Amino acid sequence: MSPMLSATIFSFLLVMAVGASGEGAIVSDSATATAYWQTMLPNTPMPPAILELLPHNSAEVGNDGESHGDVTVAFFLEEALTPGSTVTPNIPPMSTSGALLLRRRDAAASIPMSTENFTDVMKMLAPVSRTMANDIWSTLDICENLLPVKGEKKTCVTSLESMVEYVASILTTGGDTRNLRSFSSPDVPMEGVVSSGRNKYKVSASRRATELSESATCHGMRFPYPVFMCHALNPTRVYTVTLEKKEVDVGGGPERMEVLAVCHLDTSGFEPEEMPAHVKPGDAPVCHFIARDGIIWAPATPSVPAA
Repeated sequence: MSPMLSATIFSFLLVMAVGASGEGAIVSDSATATAYWQTMLPNTPMPPAILELLPHNSAEVGNDGESHGDVTVAFFLEEALTPGSTVTPNIPPMSTSGALLLRRRDAAASIPMSTENFTDVMKMLAPVSRTMANDIWSTLDICENLLPVKGEKKTCVTSLESMVEYVASILTTGGDTRNLRSFSSPDVPMEGVVSSGRNKYKVSASRRATELSESATCHGMRFPYPVFMCHALNPTRVYTVTLEKKEVDVGGGPERMEVLAVCHLDTSGFEPEEMPAHVKPGDAPVCHFIARDGIIWAPATPSVPAA
């Protein structure tokens, strides 16, 4: 971050002494969000990753509002998901451990999501810590400079409604939200899982979460309220994987957890450094696990191309 930006953030932190006002009027209350979901997505239950962002569940997530650090996606070969295999899963932490609440669409849309409007955003979200100010800038920068690889569709969304509409537009015919399914990984701890050395897991079970080859994933971003980066790079295979520790009481992470993994079948557009060791882009499918606040979307039935 440039010295000028650091100075801007510091000056804001000196003057922002008032709390965020009217929070109850701008968050998406549980009843409204549930009613919206039941109307627009009647054929899939609301995933835990979204339930945790509603008022009656948010206290379970945490209360400090600070980020756990940068998200690093570790890719591995699809064969690692074969039952009986040993893996060292590296699953990113949640984008934030704070008790964040989904904002209503109109309230979220009032925030100008660009670095050009950074000072206005800081005023609207005051007060924020210096760490969160850095996170705000980082997320604004990422969202206005999305660099999709060949064949990838990518955007940032700031409300439940905008997320649902976006994934429906890229996964269904005519944006039919009723033809969507959603999944998340509530067993993954908030701090993620970092495995190394003796802290290994055995793949005790692995099954396809959806038999279709189309999916989209929405990753949580670091921001004072829920913002997601949603993208689709198809074809994919999505798995529900059961992992069990090979040695109890060694390293961090739960002894047993059910996690989601997405495998990208076409890796020709990947950077060489993103690929597993000794594998070149385009040579093989690669997979990655999904964080606790990640949401996977897939069509319930194959989409029929428009005539």
